Amino acid sequence: MQHFRFGQFAANLSQAVAAFAVAYSMLQFAAVTDYAVLSFILVIQAFGIALVQAMIGAPLLILLNRAHKDPNEQAIVLGYILVAIAVALIVALIQSAIVLVHTQTGSAGMLLAVASFLQVLRFALRSYWLNRQPAAVIRSDFLQSLIVLVTLGWMLLSAQLTLVTAASLLVLANALAIWPLRLRGLFQSNWVYRDWE
Repeated sequence: MQHFRFGQFAANLSQAVAAFAVAYSMLQFAAVTDYAVLSFILVIQAFGIALVQAMIGAPLLILLNRAHKDPNEQAIVLGYILVAIAVALIVALIQSAIVLVHTQTGSAGMLLAVASFLQVLRFALRSYWLNRQPAAVIRSDFLQSLIVLVTLGWMLLSAQLTLVTAASLLVLANALAIWPLRLRGLFQSNWVYRDWE
């Protein structure tokens, strides 16, 4: 439907603005090392998201129209989600190790690992809900962007932008944004496929 298309465009735009704001603020106000580490971490996270999209997103498109009719395919969908969790965990561990090696800051490594885990998992859940309840995806994207921008603004005003606080911001935003895409209700039998055409 047209309003869902516009809503998704606006949500994607808000996420792009939020990501740019974080990167630009880190470049301008944080230490050079913090900016370099966060940039590299986000590249690894993007790889994890792309991997999940390729392994989970595309196959789910084929399965979703039939999942409510065949219990076996419901199990397959759950299997895809479990694979996404495994990929998210691996990416998070890699990121944590990199941060620990380059900064010797355990708290930053742990926070970035949690943020990455939540973000990669959120993208896997987006693949499901985008074809079932696109409004939930739009709410999730807008919520994440709003939390990032508001929290970032507060950090800039209070001059508290560091790698650790930026990682805390990402954990908060991803944890709250994943709520509209929660796992409960993934396999309700009364979902109606949303036709975007």
